[in-house]
Amino acid sequence: MEITAVDRLEIRLAVNRETLLMILLTEGGSVNRLNMSEEGIPVFSMGRTEATWFQEVMALFTPEMMELSGRYEYPDPQGDPCELVITLSSGEEETGFAFLYGSESVGPPEEMIQVVELATDLTEAWFEEQQAKGAKKSNK
Repeated sequence: MEITAVDRLEIRLAVNRETLLMILLTEGGSVNRLNMSEEGIPVFSMGRTEATWFQEVMALFTPEMMELSGRYEYPDPQGDPCELVITLSSGEEETGFAFLYGSESVGPPEEMIQVVELATDLTEAWFEEQQAKGAKKSNK
């Protein structure tokens, strides 16, 4: 898939098969984010934004990176089993990256870590604001 055709980006990080982080960004401004709370409870928010988060994260993907899309399983993983999946979609077409590794082993390439960090940083204040709004509603 050509990088210019992508209109949806999903990032999912799981440890021990439990999703700890999920971020969905679309070209149209949809935002979904799931985090695991300190109590081990999934916390989810969804909404829309006028921000250019999707474009900012997509700018990190170079044509050279896209040529390396696929599934990578690191040999002899140490620690808890981890899986990072980054899915890029356009309509029904999908491509992306999956990395299976151990929490105490070598993990995904730096370029993929930068994608996760940027998406997390861009959506953090929004996610916290959504949680605060939800807390106010439940206190009424």
